[in-house]
Amino acid sequence: MRQIVAALVFVLSYFMLVAGIGESYYSIVAPGVIKSNRKYTVIVSLHEAVEPAKFNIRIEGPQYHMSSDAYLQPHESQSIVFVPQKLVQGSHKLVVEGVSGLVFRNESFIIALHYVGPKIYIQTDKAVYKPGDEVQFRVLILDEHTRPLTIAEPIRVEVMVRGTVLGDGKYF
Repeated sequence: MRQIVAALVFVLSYFMLVAGIGESYYSIVAPGVIKSNRKYTVIVSLHEAVEPAKFNIRIEGPQYHMSSDAYLQPHESQSIVFVPQKLVQGSHKLVVEGVSGLVFRNESFIIALHYVGPKIYIQTDKAVYKPGDEVQFRVLILDEHTRPLTIAEPIRVEVMVRGTVLGDGKYF
């Protein structure tokens, strides 16, 4: 009887040990194209893990390196947003590493699309001017979706007449 109980305890403890040693799964979702001054969102998810995990997410390029960390509990997802200022043509990579809780390293190549730049429109107060009329204008700087462009540095506007710059360029 004792041998049966001992064998039963051994078998049950073995199954409990095997059930406790589970594999952790993760998923990374990100676009394959990156653009300058546009949001690049990476979604990191941790599935069926036995412990929390720390992820390091990086974008690496010829002139652009940015990184962010994500701390996830099991069955949790998190969005990480990068906004690269100015990308150049070349090889760009998305690198995701599991630092703790789940150790791995994945690399994916990203296509960097060349950014043409903002669309600049000049609007005047009337269509036809006579000599001596005052010209009133405004400058519209829009992105590719025709929304006002958000920029970090000021814009300088120069008005030229026959190759001569009028006034001292204005900053907006």
